[in-house]
Amino acid sequence: MTNVYSVPEVRGKGLGSQLIKEVNRWAKEMNFEFIIVWPSEHSIDFYNRNGFQLCNDSLENRLDS
Repeated sequence: MTNVYSVPEVRGKGLGSQLIKEVNRWAKEMNFEFIIVWPSEHSIDFYNRNGFQLCNDSLENRLDS
């Protein structure tokens, strides 16, 4: 998932967690193996609270460098 955020006026009201819960439900229904996010430094705690864990399994080849 990329480019997902809550506007400041609705932050802290549980809307993001409800959305993540629904995305997880849908992903399980679609037989996805995992969901990857690229959190900002400010959203890491949010994702941790919602079941996401740091992983180091991915490799990247930056073709623009």
